[in-house]
Amino acid sequence: MFRMQRVPTALKSVVLCAAIGSMAAIILVAGCADEDTNGPVLDNRIFVDQSNASGIEDGTRAHPYNTIQEAIDAAQPSGHVFVLAGRYVEAITINKRGLTLEGESEHTAVIDGNGQEAAITVQANAVTVKNLEIRDAASWGIHLVGADSCWIVDNRVHGISGSGIELAQGSRSHVESNEVFDITGGDGESGIAVMSASHCEVRKNWVHHATVTVGVWADSSDGTVLEANNINHLSSYSYCHGLQVDNSDSVKVLENVIGDVHASSHYSRGILAQSCLQLLLARNTISDISGPWENYGILSYLNEDLVGSGMIIEDNEIEYVAPPGGQAIAVWHADVLVQRNKIDECGQGIQISFTTVPSAGAAIRANHIRNASLGIGLDGSRNLLEDNTLQDDGVGIQINEGRGENQIFHNNFVESPIPNCGAVTNMWYSTTLLEGNFWSDYPGLDNGSGTAKHSIAGDGIGDTQIPWPAAGCDLYPFMRMDGWEE
Repeated sequence: MFRMQRVPTALKSVVLCAAIGSMAAIILVAGCADEDTNGPVLDNRIFVDQSNASGIEDGTRAHPYNTIQEAIDAAQPSGHVFVLAGRYVEAITINKRGLTLEGESEHTAVIDGNGQEAAITVQANAVTVKNLEIRDAASWGIHLVGADSCWIVDNRVHGISGSGIELAQGSRSHVESNEVFDITGGDGESGIAVMSASHCEVRKNWVHHATVTVGVWADSSDGTVLEANNINHLSSYSYCHGLQVDNSDSVKVLENVIGDVHASSHYSRGILAQSCLQLLLARNTISDISGPWENYGILSYLNEDLVGSGMIIEDNEIEYVAPPGGQAIAVWHADVLVQRNKIDECGQGIQISFTTVPSAGAAIRANHIRNASLGIGLDGSRNLLEDNTLQDDGVGIQINEGRGENQIFHNNFVESPIPNCGAVTNMWYSTTLLEGNFWSDYPGLDNGSGTAKHSIAGDGIGDTQIPWPAAGCDLYPFMRMDGWEE
């Protein structure tokens, strides 16, 4: 019969220590396979160093490839190509899904396209390009073609003769925290463009000192988000726009800073929107828009007077849109909400213009317009103007002849007169509240000397010298600024 023999305690300790030691050795060996060994790296990185002249290249830290394209060709899908500092004169193509192309440290790895059409072309989904300096290409610094879900992050793109970065015919890609400058494409080119690519996001980029038509451009790209980009010092011969959205629905343009935009021969616009539905323009800052023809801070128009544009322009700050024109916000269609915008030192504050008579025009609410030659111009009917402050404007509100059914109440006219009250169907007070506007030059008294509501003294609404300032105008002028809030 087999009988187990007792193992001495001392021997047990020796065996246990040996086992633990072996396990530790295994762990230690596994942990040592890092980027400093001569073997393959565990993090799937393939190294590139242009200074490697040894003739031995296998993608390891010790024997890196000396061109980026070699490393990309050797990589597996979802691989990671890590580019060490240096200047790489080559135009590269990424055609492997999930590949990451990353520079070693901030913009020390330089890809010089050497005048080729594109320095980097991306033709696969889920690719990341980050931390590189890209320069000297004929058409694009980085060009995504039919690629989805890519990330273009923390790159510096300059010295391009066309457009800096372009996403074409893909979806759900991100362009974030890149610097794009010294782009000399001229007419028809842009710093960053999203062309026929849906639901992409362009955020926190800096586009500056570029000779292009548009700083950031989205065309035929529904669901695009353009947010927190800094766009400044742009120039072009014909037209120059800080940011442009064309033929794209449900786009959000948020918190961008746009300044110093100048066209040499035609129009300049801070933001231009053409034929867009359900567009949100919010919390953007626009200043110093100039050119020899009509200039605009924000301009939106449709190919036709379509009802249902659903556009919202809110909480923007616009300062100094130069003459001629010099319009801070111009909307050439109905169905738009313009609210809580701050406008200063522009030729015109807000202009609404459309030729049809819609069921509802524009709602213009709680805007503050200072130092404009014309505060608000209406060339359309059935608009609502409420809670706006027009201060030190040459003309507060001007309604074009034949435009009626506009309702205007709870506005402050501070040293901002009106030339006339327009058509008799325009109402300069609320017909339900029986409340009008504040006029800084209204000389009447709140003494209850009239009839009906004007028989009440001390209610904050003037009872004498009405209507003000002329026949057909305000029957219920307030005695104090923002008196309706008391």
